[in-house]
Amino acid sequence: MSLSFSFCVKGNVCVDTGAQYIHGASEKNPVYCLLKKSGHLNQIPEMGKETFYSNKGHKVDANFARCAYEAGEEIIRYRGSNTGRSLGEHYAEKTQSVIDSLQDDDEKPRMQSVFALVGKDMLIDVGASDLHRISLDSWQYYINMGDSLNDFPKDRLLLKREVSKIKWDGSFSVYPVCVICENGEEILADHVIVTISLGCLKAQASSLFIPSLPTEKMEVIDKLCFGNIAKIFLEYKEAFWENDVGSISLIYEDDTPVSVSTNKMQWLKNVQSFSVLRPKERLMLYQMTVKFSPKSILCTKWRSSKFIKGSYAFLPVGVDGQVMDTLAQPLVGSRHPPDQILFAGEATMKTLYGTVQGALLSGHREADRLAAHYKKTTSLDKQV
Repeated sequence: MSLSFSFCVKGNVCVDTGAQYIHGASEKNPVYCLLKKSGHLNQIPEMGKETFYSNKGHKVDANFARCAYEAGEEIIRYRGSNTGRSLGEHYAEKTQSVIDSLQDDDEKPRMQSVFALVGKDMLIDVGASDLHRISLDSWQYYINMGDSLNDFPKDRLLLKREVSKIKWDGSFSVYPVCVICENGEEILADHVIVTISLGCLKAQASSLFIPSLPTEKMEVIDKLCFGNIAKIFLEYKEAFWENDVGSISLIYEDDTPVSVSTNKMQWLKNVQSFSVLRPKERLMLYQMTVKFSPKSILCTKWRSSKFIKGSYAFLPVGVDGQVMDTLAQPLVGSRHPPDQILFAGEATMKTLYGTVQGALLSGHREADRLAAHYKKTTSLDKQV
């Protein structure tokens, strides 16, 4: 079961410009429990039927497309272990075997195009630009799984303070860490938990920390990939699609599983589907070239955002998920206390990277680490 929650508003319509769904909505998922407790969960309304169109405007048989899609999804969800291969290589090989086994030659190009659609959907899930950049071994570690701010002391929540430097292993009025803000403010601390995205670390890690991060941590930041997902919302004065349509998937007749990647020169081909946003049936998610002009357009810009630089992490070919454990290791200086700089965020969770619950649990992990240091035994996981 997936549940959705909205947090951004365009006019009088709520849309999700960021994390949209809770994957694996159950009592084992801390994000689900947190939102359920605070009353912010909304059951997804009936989404309507799924339709398929070719890039030439022809409607594709839905039964054929769904069967082909399920076959492709089973192949692409394969869990490898220490293969050293890319997901793209595996997917192209296995889908070609299925295509070659078809008796009807007319079905082969159609099957191939649907398999390409499955690949595009995977790029959305992972946040990558090319299936051949994703490690087939990525999934070997993967597992599925009141408003908290009201209880937080308001005088301890400091907003709109951009951090320019983090000095650690020093002696700043008996504190080992000094956080310097762009406005010149200095915040002294025994411990700092760094939760910025992998994208920000890639852009700033070399200059943000004084002394510099250890070589092994910088190497991990360089090795891991940070993808980008974009959403385009189109609002129309009146819906031009059928009332019972929930989504429109695009099947490009010249696409193959081998060619699945993002191409800046042909970005429109990277749009794999449109979703009708309910209950506001005049809204469509993603881009479309039609004779009907939209009333308004809202585009996300996560890649260009200074404070995120993309969407979420993924494992490239040749990189083992164990390196995320290295990224999660705290910095231990020569002075007391230990664990001066701690690291949290989805990219530090090899079993849940790319998810909101992974980000949340990584924060619990570091809070537990500090609690253990100060000999506190209460686990935050038990308090969700």
